[in-house]
Amino acid sequence: MIKIDQLIKKINNTELGKTGTHETYVHIPTELDISSIFPNINEEIEFKDRRSNSFYKVRLTKGREQRICGLGPFYRDKQLCGGDE
Repeated sequence: MIKIDQLIKKINNTELGKTGTHETYVHIPTELDISSIFPNINEEIEFKDRRSNSFYKVRLTKGREQRICGLGPFYRDKQLCGGDE
C-alpha cells in the first residue's frame, strides 16, 4: 500500500457540490493510505491554510468510497472551480 503525506488533486464539480448533490469532499482512491494525515476514520481534524492562516475542520469517511468531507467552507473561501488543484 502507498503511504501519503501530502495530497494534491484536481477537483471536479461533483466534489465542489455544484452538480446538485450539495456534498463537498475530495474523493481519495481506496488504495491510497492517508492514515498519516487522518489516523482515525470519522474523527474531525483541523487543518490550516498556510496562505490565509484560516483553519478548517475536515474528516475522513470510508464506505464504498474514501472521502475527505467538510471542505465546503474552504472551497467557498477559495472560490474554487472544477479543474482547480
